[in-house]
Amino acid sequence: MITDRDILLLRFINIFGYSFIPVIGKTFFKSEITARARLRKLIQSGILNKKKTALMNPRYGFFLTKDTHLFLKEKYNDKALLTQMKVSRIHHLMLEQTAFFYLNTIGEVERTTIANHYKELNHIPDMIYKDDRGRKFYIECETTLKSRQSYDELLLKSLKDNPHAIIYITESDLKAKTIAKAMPISKKLFFISEAKLIENILSRSKINPISQEDLLK
Repeated sequence: MITDRDILLLRFINIFGYSFIPVIGKTFFKSEITARARLRKLIQSGILNKKKTALMNPRYGFFLTKDTHLFLKEKYNDKALLTQMKVSRIHHLMLEQTAFFYLNTIGEVERTTIANHYKELNHIPDMIYKDDRGRKFYIECETTLKSRQSYDELLLKSLKDNPHAIIYITESDLKAKTIAKAMPISKKLFFISEAKLIENILSRSKINPISQEDLLK
């Protein structure tokens, strides 16, 4: 039997094409163990499929079957996202998915794509978040360090779009500080680790990122 949580999970996976045990275990379930047990049943029921990633962790990516795509199309008019799983992008996608899930609990989140946003934005962030006051934030999920030139160009283009702030979500506090040091100085830049993002949203219903200035003190 498909539960309401299953439906939410399936629609979530469809947004990205694939998802992974480490993500699902910290979003829809209380642990990776319970997530793995439920996903096994969904696979046995022909609702999900899995594919090896060529990584030790995560070992598998989970995606919807054709019948599940048809179900979501008929029931919710969800367009099927059919995409290839790129190993080099998996950890970035995991961070993005976790951020997307939790940010959606406190505001409105739009996942951006080149195809849908290149005409209207000077820079296309990973996501655009709007809070309860209607303020627009650019969300960047950063897993690798870019060159200073890349950050200079990225910030210049982002500032032309005039978001309220640009928030970098990273895998750790150390990586947040490393990236903050590599970037040009701007009052628009804020940083937060994935763990702190989850903690702040669950405890305060707020992101509470740290400004670049405070992080580099």
